[in-house]
Amino acid sequence: MKKGCLIAGVVIVLLLFAVGAFWLIRLDRELGLREAGAISHEQFATPRTKFRAVIDGPKIEELIIRHLPKNIPLPAWVPVSIPTLVKKGLPHEVAILEESDYATSEVTFTLFLNERRFGPFLADKVRMDDVSPEMNILRWDTPLFKMPERGALQATAHLPIPDGLESRLLEDWTHDIAGEPLKVEGGHLAEVVLDNRNGEIFTLLGAMIKANGGDWRAQLLEQGAVLVMSILPMIHDVRLNADLTAPDTLRIRLRTDADPNAATALNLFAGFSLPALKEAAAFKGMKLDGSATWSDAEQALLGDFTLTGFEPLIEQQVTAMFPGAAPSK
Repeated sequence: MKKGCLIAGVVIVLLLFAVGAFWLIRLDRELGLREAGAISHEQFATPRTKFRAVIDGPKIEELIIRHLPKNIPLPAWVPVSIPTLVKKGLPHEVAILEESDYATSEVTFTLFLNERRFGPFLADKVRMDDVSPEMNILRWDTPLFKMPERGALQATAHLPIPDGLESRLLEDWTHDIAGEPLKVEGGHLAEVVLDNRNGEIFTLLGAMIKANGGDWRAQLLEQGAVLVMSILPMIHDVRLNADLTAPDTLRIRLRTDADPNAATALNLFAGFSLPALKEAAAFKGMKLDGSATWSDAEQALLGDFTLTGFEPLIEQQVTAMFPGAAPSK
């Protein structure tokens, strides 16, 4: 009798364990509770990818946690604090990839999130209605988020390339580019790479002008665009990276590789555009210091800048997101 009770008890325990395991697997499949591994955005880039903007999740983690309100309400059953939740749920990496295809007459943008947790939940719950109205100039694929594999969330959007743009582009560029696609260096909080060897900047300008209802021919011939259009064919690529060097200090470095014949024009362009950028930063309560100048040794326009005063703006945005919660400070 005792042996039979023992066997029955073991069977019940095994059944409970099996049921619990089943529900944990189901919850993980639906919510993404298990941590997903790191996946690089490069896995989803193509030979036509000319623009990459990447944010390193772990490097921005401290900035986010520092500005979280102190008393964001959480359900009683949630066993972790908000900072822990951020650390466990913040994506490993966020990236925007762009490529143009004149065969389909479209510029395609891909938002990539290497989600750490909760990816399946986001893919199921985030809808087209959640897209910011400012982003509606893009035509988004449906469903909004796709997950080809655990850890990889993708949303894809398109802009039409205006008629006649290709003919103008082929006057100064070719669709064929020798060598490998340019990639980010890595190791920075944020990094941007734009390959212009096939006139990608020109394509993007034309597509964005059309998306906003403008005439690309008229706008690219205006006085302010004449200098830009004279420089563009000589620009090979643009690189920018940013890193926090103090709680309210961002160091930004710029590199524009170009033909040496563009040196004077690039210095001129930097000379009249930087004061406008500094004024725009000041208008928002920030301060932008630094300069950019041509380097004969590097054959590039090199810029080194420091941006300060942005944390109050972050604080305002967070407070607006969580009304009624106590400020972080």
